[in-house]
Amino acid sequence: MKVFLSWSKPRSQKVAALLNAWIPCVIQSVETWFSPQNIEDGELWFNSIQSQVSEIINGIICLTRENKDQPWILFEAGGLARGLEKNRVYVLMIDLTGDEIILSPLSAFNHTKPTEDGIRKLMHVINGRTLKPVNPVVLDQVFDKFWPDFEEKFKKILEDTEAESSSTITKLSENNDSESNQSVALLREAIKGIRNLEKAVNKFQSKSATTNEEVLTAINRKMHTGKDVSQAITEISLFDYYDLVVKNKENLSEKGLGLF
Repeated sequence: MKVFLSWSKPRSQKVAALLNAWIPCVIQSVETWFSPQNIEDGELWFNSIQSQVSEIINGIICLTRENKDQPWILFEAGGLARGLEKNRVYVLMIDLTGDEIILSPLSAFNHTKPTEDGIRKLMHVINGRTLKPVNPVVLDQVFDKFWPDFEEKFKKILEDTEAESSSTITKLSENNDSESNQSVALLREAIKGIRNLEKAVNKFQSKSATTNEEVLTAINRKMHTGKDVSQAITEISLFDYYDLVVKNKENLSEKGLGLF
């Protein structure tokens, strides 16, 4: 079974790299997919990632304060979760709490704290979804053996990235209005090329948007109130956002939405 590791920004990437090496030690039947390792030189990386998020049914979102509103994180989350009841998205709250993403589309998913109990529970959930689950007692024994290594390296990552992470968060806060408005404007332009956004209401949607006009009105409202792009995406759901990016990837890449 494969587990997709989603990341954005340095702190998140380092934690994803740690999980990439650590999870297969705890559950040997699990294969992790981590873009810096699994995308070959010369390969079209967007196509590769799109393919993986469409096929893999388990994904861990490595979420931090500096990436919680990044379009790329939301794109991968939408691709991992879209439309399939069997799919599971696990949001690892690296340095933030649920209250900090209460207005984000990611608030719809269960959150995992980077504690011993939190990571242990996550490993048991993932193990239970494999073809041949490890006996829970054995899994606990293996987990206990490898947890100290994870804990030590995780704490070091937080320490080593503290200055850089704080600097990034400050810059994001200072530029929030202008960058958010630009991103939402680009999303608004891309949506014009999509003729049918009618979707069934599901538990991941906070509101339904059945026509282009309704979606454009919703995003325009968010743009003029200075809200960030993640709140605008909530109006159309992560699934529609994922479809939007896939269908308009060339246009968005050229205009620099912040995804590529």
